[in-house]
Amino acid sequence: MFSWKLAILILLLCSTTSPHLVSGNRKSKCTMEQKEKVLLHCIAFTERGTPPIAVHRDSVCCETVRAVPNREMRCIVELLTDEEKKKKYDVHRILALKLICGQRSPPAPKQNKIMV
Repeated sequence: MFSWKLAILILLLCSTTSPHLVSGNRKSKCTMEQKEKVLLHCIAFTERGTPPIAVHRDSVCCETVRAVPNREMRCIVELLTDEEKKKKYDVHRILALKLICGQRSPPAPKQNKIMV
């Protein structure tokens, strides 16, 4: 009987003192190298003050975005310095890359040739 009480006490003690998995320290989903590559290859779209251009899903920009786990552009934005956010890059455009660069475009269907 005492061992059960001790086990429950230990279980309660551990569950209240150990950090919860959700609130524990998470590692970043992206790296500084990925941030630099996204900003380099997508500069024409993400640079502040420039007219927005169309980004094609098969572009180098989108290939770089897809290299980031889950295309998590919020992580890229979090790695920006305050000065980069204010003066150099448009945060909303960077976040939009997640949707723009969804999945790679499917190949065009083969056309049936009509023999005459």
